[in-house]
Amino acid sequence: QGKGDIEQMIEQFKMVLTIQPDLDEVHYRIGQGFQDLGHQDKAVQYYQNAIEINPNFSEAFNNLGNILKEQGKLDDAVDLYKKAIKINPDFPVLHNNLGNAFRELGQLDNAISSYKVALKHNSDYFQSLNDLGVALFEKGQLNDAVSYLESAIKINPESADTYLNLSEVYKNLQQHEDALRCLQKAIEMDKEYSDAHNNLG
Repeated sequence: QGKGDIEQMIEQFKMVLTIQPDLDEVHYRIGQGFQDLGHQDKAVQYYQNAIEINPNFSEAFNNLGNILKEQGKLDDAVDLYKKAIKINPDFPVLHNNLGNAFRELGQLDNAISSYKVALKHNSDYFQSLNDLGVALFEKGQLNDAVSYLESAIKINPESADTYLNLSEVYKNLQQHEDALRCLQKAIEMDKEYSDAHNNLG
């Protein structure tokens, strides 16, 4: 969707609200539109409207958390993700987002626990396999990190990011041939991958 399309959609939804102002889903969609356009303050306002109308709107809590995380308000983001999870505990994306916020706070044990809960709900969830691998690497659990990152690659063999992450772990394990193989894969996936080129140089 182009910028013009999103702006048009927002205006149409706003017209709906003039007739029926208490439609939580419409407030949420407007919030998404503003978020896509980068207007975070307006997005926050509409997500909050949606939550006021429907206090069990887990997606609105999640998207609010994403905005606050982007703004560096990590403790607030954690609180919002926890609220979303309380409403919808089986949704792995929410646990993964919580894990990412914990990781940015430097709370690696909490991050690892959150990623593992996400994987309990969906053992093939690529993002959690990748993010758990990175968190374990940061914690110094290198062999476990390899295991999760290899699993992530099996599910998404086109992820240059994951190959680059795996290359870093292998480098720290002194497995230089494997590290080089993964770097070359990352470049193969994305010819513009400057990080990988720098590591090769």
